Amino acid sequence: MFEGFSNALPYFGRMDYWLAFGAGLIMAAITALVPGVSSLMLMALAIPFILINVQDPVIGIVMLAVITGVNDTLDSLPAIVLGMPTATTQVTFLEGHQLARQGKAARTLGAVYVVEAIGGVTGAVALLIAIPVMRPFILSIGYPEVTAISFFGLALIAVLSNGAIQKGILAALFGLLIGTIGLSPIGGVPRFTFGELNLWNGLPLVTVALGLFTLPEMVDLLMTRQPVAAHGAVISTRETFAGALDGLKRWKVAIRQSLFGVLMGAIPGVGGAVIDWLAYSFGILFTKDRSQFGKGSLDGLLFAESAQNSKEGGAAIPTLTLGVPGTGVWAIVLVALLTYGITPGPQMVDQYAHLTIVMVITLALGNVVLTMVGLVSSTYLAKLTLIPYPAIAAVVIPLSLIAGFLASTHWTAIPIAFSLGIVGFLMKKYQWPRPPLFIGFILGPIIEKNLNDAINVHTFAGLLVRPLTVGLTILAIVLAIVFHILMSKTGAQIEEFEAAALSDEIGTSGPTSAPSGGAPDMYSIKARLAGVPHEFISRWPEHILPLFISGISAYFYTETLDMSSRAGDYPKWLSLIVFLVASTLFLRQVLTPKTENVQIMDLGVLSEGMAGAKTAGAIIVGLFVGFSFLAMAINFQVACVALAVATPIPFMSRKVGLITGAVAGLLLSLFIWGLVENLMLPIWPEPAIWNIFFDK
Repeated sequence: MFEGFSNALPYFGRMDYWLAFGAGLIMAAITALVPGVSSLMLMALAIPFILINVQDPVIGIVMLAVITGVNDTLDSLPAIVLGMPTATTQVTFLEGHQLARQGKAARTLGAVYVVEAIGGVTGAVALLIAIPVMRPFILSIGYPEVTAISFFGLALIAVLSNGAIQKGILAALFGLLIGTIGLSPIGGVPRFTFGELNLWNGLPLVTVALGLFTLPEMVDLLMTRQPVAAHGAVISTRETFAGALDGLKRWKVAIRQSLFGVLMGAIPGVGGAVIDWLAYSFGILFTKDRSQFGKGSLDGLLFAESAQNSKEGGAAIPTLTLGVPGTGVWAIVLVALLTYGITPGPQMVDQYAHLTIVMVITLALGNVVLTMVGLVSSTYLAKLTLIPYPAIAAVVIPLSLIAGFLASTHWTAIPIAFSLGIVGFLMKKYQWPRPPLFIGFILGPIIEKNLNDAINVHTFAGLLVRPLTVGLTILAIVLAIVFHILMSKTGAQIEEFEAAALSDEIGTSGPTSAPSGGAPDMYSIKARLAGVPHEFISRWPEHILPLFISGISAYFYTETLDMSSRAGDYPKWLSLIVFLVASTLFLRQVLTPKTENVQIMDLGVLSEGMAGAKTAGAIIVGLFVGFSFLAMAINFQVACVALAVATPIPFMSRKVGLITGAVAGLLLSLFIWGLVENLMLPIWPEPAIWNIFFDK
């Protein structure tokens, strides 16, 4: 290994190394900040150029490794400042965006960048240490263990559904159900695809995140017609570096979370979106005061961000030791290694030790450099939270729609995003936690595929005698129970505190609620049943979601009746369970008087009760209808630009609105015809109305 260090050090004095390093950093920044551009896409475009023009494998691999290893460093900015989460920044959005609303964007970004640097460096060091020793452990991880880890992810529902456990469980089950859309893992049978070939791979992950989280949040903020940050927000360089100090003070926690991220990242198939939530729950387990989680917790945000950057070091471990890529981007690194004639395995710490050392140092250095860039620029970028949101929405809403389309390269992404956007907004309004639905959607295909493969390889009885599988499964169950108990105690303490404060305020000394227990009052039951029609009519919007989920699950069940047993059994029983839970929730809502709002781990509707919010909502619906018509009548690109131009006009003074719309339209035009057209070469959706009347 000493010889490897001596062979590696000269590379850091070479100009071609620093050119490759700089190019990789620029591409990683583009990946993080530009909607619709993924690191996988950029690496796929770059790898032919690298393999043809770069003869030294160390330089070629360095460039790819930089893009791969640091692409998560800056992606927290859109989620925190603009409310634009990706699949891997859901916790960042949940906690960080609420901190930005409180006027703490600069301080939050400062803390995030520091712990991301700690995570990236920890991941790089762990990679160097783990390569010689992790091979046997990784080989022991098979289909059963990945399935058990996925069940560990489902244990998060106990945390994320705090305050609305039945809604959270139903949301998770519904996520599992829509995760079955696409080709069956057994036999490749199309399921619930409505004849669309583009749904054979399932619903696009980016589009689901866009619909559930991004669009509802943007619409809500647009309805407020106000900036993201609260009035009197303090955004300055001093605040940014105060946040950096907050992050440094949590270095022990950051290292703990980073090591957890490395461990999870080293398991192929888990994925960054799952690791995000796993790290969040792992951190909560070690926290005494859990009252702020889901309400803008800096600790919760840093739990996830530390692990997100370190997971790439973990994903490199199976890639370099076994030739099994930990993620899609590391698969491209593996292709480059093999093309250069380098076979992963023990030789990575022997013959090619210099390559491994250069890669490790580069990963650490890249994270540190991007952290410095983030710290310098975040004060200015955080000031976006002070701009009235109609001006921001004019750019980010069309950008989000473009990102949703580019993620699937088919027009179906847009109606899927709009449909899930409606579902997401209703969940926000009626206090359904959205994270369980998203986690269920991510984990559904992982669970089904790995469980089927595990049974085929080991048989069901064989799974029961695999110590690691059994241990992980028991751990998931225990953690679910522990999380539920801990969060329930926290919720009860908050309710007691609020009740005591209310009692002091109104000067009462008696109990704050009616005594419970004893036999039910038959008169009250009859009265409640008699009032069911009125309750149903007066609260009909609240019943839309359980009725909608019941209808979807019933449709899925009928569709499975025509499928083979191997392809249809899993969605059949799942849809039946979803239908029963949704029906039970509907009946419970109808029979139970409306209660006061409860605290859930999700963002509520900020525009609720604001003057003019309903009118603003109607205008937004009109803008989306106009966008859809233009997309079908002319083309998708023109519709996006028109949406950018039109969005600020109804919400700002005439002159300011017109100027803002013109600037937004210009920016969108440059993005579409300057960047997307030339870099990504997309095949845009055909305008259906135009083709009907003019296409010969």
